[in-house]
Amino acid sequence: MSGEYVEAPQQDVVLYSRVRLSRNYEDLPFSAKMTHEHSEEVIRRTTDAVMESPQGHAYALVRLEDLSEDARSSLVEHNLISYDLLKFAQRSAAMISTGKTVTVMMGEEDHLRIQGLLPGLQLERCAELALSMDELLSEQNAFAFDSQWGFLTSSPASAGTGMRACVVMHLPALAQA
Repeated sequence: MSGEYVEAPQQDVVLYSRVRLSRNYEDLPFSAKMTHEHSEEVIRRTTDAVMESPQGHAYALVRLEDLSEDARSSLVEHNLISYDLLKFAQRSAAMISTGKTVTVMMGEEDHLRIQGLLPGLQLERCAELALSMDELLSEQNAFAFDSQWGFLTSSPASAGTGMRACVVMHLPALAQA
């Protein structure tokens, strides 16, 4: 998270909460089979949907290939993108909200990783942020979905809701055990 001080629930123990959704466009190959043109299509569709929305002015497009190594590392350190996104820097991008609470990563293992990120213990609010962006994007483009298996992802462990939630805690007493 950023360096400014923010009052947040349980912030004395919980550093931050994050909810991440994995999504793939139904008509494009999954990442393992994607061409450069497919990657550009993912970025174009996602950027267009976000920028055409009422909240579009609150997002900036960041193409990883245009950033220095230090700038890329800074985004990872601030939890705005995943370390795995760096593996695909030549074909990936991210839409990052000005408040740094919502990120849409494009071109990782799945076409999209939509994340809500907030300080302290705020899992429900993180889920609301991520699901709101998911809804916005799904209004423009259909995601890969199966009535039996749910959202289809590159990892079987993420299929279904495609959701992962985490809370990062500071537990100094564990180091003394």
